Amino acid sequence: MMRLSGKVAIITGSGSGIGQAASVLFAKEDAKVIVNSLHEDTCRQTIDLVKAEGRDAVFFLADVTKAEQVENLVEFAVKTYGKIDILVNNVGLSLRGKGDWSIADVDESIWEKTLKVNLTSVYLCCKYTIPYMIKAGGGSIVNVSTIDALIAHQGASYVAAKGGMVTLTKSIAVAYAEKNIRANVVCPGPTETPAARKILKPELESTRLFYIPLKRLAQPIEIAHPILFLASDESSYITGTVLPIDGGETAGRPLWF
Repeated sequence: MMRLSGKVAIITGSGSGIGQAASVLFAKEDAKVIVNSLHEDTCRQTIDLVKAEGRDAVFFLADVTKAEQVENLVEFAVKTYGKIDILVNNVGLSLRGKGDWSIADVDESIWEKTLKVNLTSVYLCCKYTIPYMIKAGGGSIVNVSTIDALIAHQGASYVAAKGGMVTLTKSIAVAYAEKNIRANVVCPGPTETPAARKILKPELESTRLFYIPLKRLAQPIEIAHPILFLASDESSYITGTVLPIDGGETAGRPLWF
C-alpha cells in the first residue's frame, strides 16, 4: 500500500524547488495533491512532472498572504476531493541583500512583507484548513522553516518570521492534539533551488560549504522525503517537533586550526 493512499494534500509554494519535489513525491505515494503558486506556468510544470509519474494532480492559483484567496484555495480542495488530510506550508521569501538587514536598518515595508509571506501565510492556511481536518477526523501539518530560525543571521525580518513559524507550529501541535491533528516543522539548510541560487552567489559557495559537514547543498528531494514522513501515518506519534535537515550544520562548527 502506498504511504499516502486516500490522503488529500495542499502544498503551498509548489511551483518549484522543495514544494515541487514534495508534490511529485506525494503523488507517487498516491495522495491527491493540490499544487499552489502565484504563477500558472510553474504550477503546470509541477503538474506535468506528476503526470509523467502516471499520477494526477490539480493546481489552484492563490496568494496565501490574503485571507480570501486562502479560503478559496481550501474550499477548492474540499470541493475537488472532499476533504483535506495534509497541509504543507512551503511558501517562503527572503529579501536578504534587498533590504533585510540588521534590525535598525530594516525598512518597515521589508519587515511587513517578509513576515506576511513567511508567517502570516502559515497562520491563514492553518486557520482555514484546520476546521476541515477536524471534520475529517484529523490531519498532519508540516511547516517548512529554515535553519536560520535556529542559528540566526543578521537578516532580522527573515529570522523573526521563520523563528515565529517554529513556535507557532508548537502552539498548533499543543492546541489540536486532542483533535488528532499533528503539526511539525522542518528546518532545511541551503538547498539547490532556483530561489536559493538567487541568494547564494557562486563565488561564496565554497565559504558556505565550509560550515556544512556533508560539504554540499541539499537537493529538494532530500527535504521532500522527511516532509513525506511527517505527513504520513508513519510519524503518528510525532507532533510539535523541529527537524533540521542541514547536512549537520547545526550539529557544530569545524575547527579553524
